[in-house]
Amino acid sequence: MFWRRVAHLFFIVAVVTVLGGTYPAAASTASAQASKGSVDLTISTGCCWSDYTVHFRGPISDHGWSYSGTLTGVGTTSVWTATMDETPILSMTSDDGTVSGNCAGNTVGTDEVAQAADIANVTEAPAVTEIGGEVSTAAIEMDFGCVLSRNGGTPWQISLHSTITQDTSAGATWTGSYAETDVATPQVNVKGALTYGDVQLGWFSPSGALQYGPLRFSGQIAIGATLYRGDLVSDLNNPVTALPGGYVPPLAVSGSSNGVNVSGTCNAVYNAAALYDLVCTLAVDSAAPVTVSLQPTYVTSIRGQSYRDGWGDDAGYFVSG
Repeated sequence: MFWRRVAHLFFIVAVVTVLGGTYPAAASTASAQASKGSVDLTISTGCCWSDYTVHFRGPISDHGWSYSGTLTGVGTTSVWTATMDETPILSMTSDDGTVSGNCAGNTVGTDEVAQAADIANVTEAPAVTEIGGEVSTAAIEMDFGCVLSRNGGTPWQISLHSTITQDTSAGATWTGSYAETDVATPQVNVKGALTYGDVQLGWFSPSGALQYGPLRFSGQIAIGATLYRGDLVSDLNNPVTALPGGYVPPLAVSGSSNGVNVSGTCNAVYNAAALYDLVCTLAVDSAAPVTVSLQPTYVTSIRGQSYRDGWGDDAGYFVSG
């Protein structure tokens, strides 16, 4: 599986029909190494389908919340596309039901692109191209990119790096440890800037169609005379089969923080110098809507594939456009 840096968000349209990879997220503000524990990955193969099950046992900290327990992910793909190099889309649930979301995992060292500094010196993982075939018992480095939410809060991207070794007594099961590899968002609040923060945009491709969302902002945005500090989040839009000019369709966003309610829409506008801007029309409480231009920089990405269904999430930061 290939690991790719995000050069242009609209490349999503071209990659939703192929297998994808994950990146260690850079946009999360969770404390580095706050999430670490044990992990196991099991692959069960039948006549036509391969089922993947992963367990993270230990603390997970992500976007203002912390959870300690077992987080379980399950995913299925066809035996013809199943490999150890990447997992299908893993639907995640905690043992108490409070945490949910998606993850996708890829072995490290399967791409020509240099890895992030914190994992640049790991030993390249042995390639395992067939489930059930001869498998090396050497340690495998695997990164899991996840978007998780707790108790219905804002979904947020997190990256967990794992080192796993096959448990020969348990068949197709690999066990080991995980640790968070997120790094802090670049400081963009320079020269008195009022609008800056983290931005993330997900997408889902069910059987060839395409849905964008959720779009998530976390930081502060100047909306007219109001400085809104908090989250703005959208749902997924309706599935589409083609996007005029490759643009992201308008996404309805809303949020509430410190008694201030914001709602509106955001859509992408092409910018030759910076690829594209996000132009939002936002209203504070019952005030008239205000146009707010935002310049996003996407630096990390998750890609997952389960047979015909694709899923991904791009993360970075934004400033005033």
